[in-house]
Amino acid sequence: MVVKIIKTNKNNKNDHPVTKKDLIEVLDIKFTEYDKKMDIKFDQKFTEYDKKMDIKFDQKFTEYDKKMDTRFTEYDKKMDIKLGNFADDILLPAIDDIIDQKLDDKLDKFRVNERDYLNKQLFKLEGNLRSEIQEQRKTEHKFIKKFVKAAKNTSCFRQKDIIDLSSFANNLNIQKYAVKT
Repeated sequence: MVVKIIKTNKNNKNDHPVTKKDLIEVLDIKFTEYDKKMDIKFDQKFTEYDKKMDIKFDQKFTEYDKKMDTRFTEYDKKMDIKLGNFADDILLPAIDDIIDQKLDDKLDKFRVNERDYLNKQLFKLEGNLRSEIQEQRKTEHKFIKKFVKAAKNTSCFRQKDIIDLSSFANNLNIQKYAVKT
């Protein structure tokens, strides 16, 4: 364009000669065009560089992510082992102790309650048995007295046997047969 302007000025003799101002305008136009071209080239280069950097960043990030996954897996395994050891060495024995203590407390309470219950039942049973034995002995005593009375009235027994039975019946005391408590 500068060349065109200069050529047109040479061809036109009527025109005034090329001045500094004209040259500055021409240079300014050329510089603006060059600047635009450079901006386009810079944008293209920057875009290419940005894409390359994105690719490199993605690769580096993937590598770092893999490293971190590996480290995390290692730490996770170590933590699993440590937690397992903690559970085996400390937690489970403590839980066993707590459970044993609670079971012992419950069993002691159960034993006391069971013992009380069994004692009450035995006491009732003993009382029932004593009263039945007492009744049975009273019945036997009455039977012996009736038997002695009947033996006196009959002639089946010798007189000596009747006297022995009589003394036995008279000496019999219901209190002797009472069950001691």
